[in-house]
Amino acid sequence: EKTELKKMFDYLEKHFDLKVKPGRSYCCTPRLLTLEDVDPWHRPLAFYAGVHAFQLGKACFLWMMGFRHYVSTTGLQYWYRPARTENPPPPLLFFHGIAPGGSAIYIPMLLFGVADDGRALFIFENKPVSSHPSFEVLSEDETIEGVQEALDRFDMTGDISLMGHSFGSFQLTWLMYSPLRGRIRQFALLDPVSILLSEPDLIINFEDATPLFKVFLKELWTNFYIRRHFSWYRSELWLDDMPEDVDFFVGLAEKDQIVNGPKIRREVEIFGSEHPSFARQTTVAFWPKALHGDCLYQPSKWRDIRSFYDKSAKQKQS
Repeated sequence: EKTELKKMFDYLEKHFDLKVKPGRSYCCTPRLLTLEDVDPWHRPLAFYAGVHAFQLGKACFLWMMGFRHYVSTTGLQYWYRPARTENPPPPLLFFHGIAPGGSAIYIPMLLFGVADDGRALFIFENKPVSSHPSFEVLSEDETIEGVQEALDRFDMTGDISLMGHSFGSFQLTWLMYSPLRGRIRQFALLDPVSILLSEPDLIINFEDATPLFKVFLKELWTNFYIRRHFSWYRSELWLDDMPEDVDFFVGLAEKDQIVNGPKIRREVEIFGSEHPSFARQTTVAFWPKALHGDCLYQPSKWRDIRSFYDKSAKQKQS
């Protein structure tokens, strides 16, 4: 570790004329989320029984809508519905954020807004952030292998489209750096936490969240995953790593309580001004006065997301 630190210090001094002085500064206290004590808000058994009933209702509804449930050999769970039209757009792979019941609250947006164009749809589940009592945490590699297995199961070898909300943007980031990178053609992040992850905003907002958000963030199993089994340092999406042939969508809420929407917007715009090819492939939807998660139940925002996919598909065809 000392050798690696010396390399970084030498790089900073050589390229930025920034010399790190020896010694230690006591003016700042580092945040060590993977080492600090966990302070969860315990729920009664009735709460988890209610979540389980909610998930059963979701399962029945998805079954009636033509979905079937599968589990990969790595333990990744997902719902799949085949394409319903000839020559459909690339299949959409969706990853949800922290929410009781997992993907349940996302169903209206997906089925009646974004993905009602006949394309095949994969809805992946993340049990530890779904208020589901589970110590079964999937690693980055297990997630990637599970996604690959899901695509292989249905003989999908062509292009794919990805969409993730909030915590789901981490899974999308892993896939962007995976062997599936060359197949990704549409990449949509809603309320993304993976952009500017190394900035202090997310950690501060996570720790000082409003009581409503703490109801979800302080849940025991969610804390177990985030505070003990999540690799923060491997989950940031760097804009200069985005391929030039991938259409990129970023949906940001101005009043987001978790993500610094205006700051991410500036970062994307500044990077786009320096890289014209990135700017041409990127669409930013900045929703004034919107809060974190508003895009899940407001049809006007569904139309913004859907228009991105429609425009991107037409450009690919032409």
